[in-house]
Amino acid sequence: MRSLLYITVLGMITLFDASPASAQADHFMISLLPYSSASRPSLPSLVSGYSPELVSDGHDPSEIPVIWKPSREFQLQMLFHHTEGAAGWDWQSGWYWADTRPLPIPGATKTWPSLYLWAGAEVPIGDGLIYIKNDSSYFGFPNLTARLRLEYVPVGISYNGPWQWNLPLTSSIAFPYYRTSDGLTGYRFSISVTLIPEPSGLLTLTGCLLGAAGLVRRRR
Repeated sequence: MRSLLYITVLGMITLFDASPASAQADHFMISLLPYSSASRPSLPSLVSGYSPELVSDGHDPSEIPVIWKPSREFQLQMLFHHTEGAAGWDWQSGWYWADTRPLPIPGATKTWPSLYLWAGAEVPIGDGLIYIKNDSSYFGFPNLTARLRLEYVPVGISYNGPWQWNLPLTSSIAFPYYRTSDGLTGYRFSISVTLIPEPSGLLTLTGCLLGAAGLVRRRR
């Protein structure tokens, strides 16, 4: 029994040592840019994930609040909204260009919520669509998947899907135009990130468990 316990524990240690070490030492970054046929140039939103030793779900130095100006009513906006005291946020409520959070553990999924999209009240309608494209992206390791999901459609807007897209986007996606002075009534998205355990770690654990099973059979 002692040998069985040793082999099993060794397999678990090898799995978690092989999977997160390289992944959590690096980071990922996805930047999304809204645009239309008639709006002024907009700034992209940025979602990123780092090792838990470097960042938190609360406020980090890279997360700078947006200073609202009348000129923003002439632009498209794609911003994160944070509420003090909600979802681990420990700073002032408001709009932010970036949302930086710790990476999920291998095998788990983490969500970056409350990403809003809307056109300022003074933006011309143009062709009647708001587009989102991939501005830039960086995946520091291959075993990460990311997905954009539309969680809420503004009242009065007719939209029948699709509702989710793999990231980074391979082409622009479009939505019916929505103008407002209250961004919280706009389209709301979330981004989910999954860190897949590396195959080498899973194979090591499987081999150890099979070896343990063989040991038990021999002792019987």
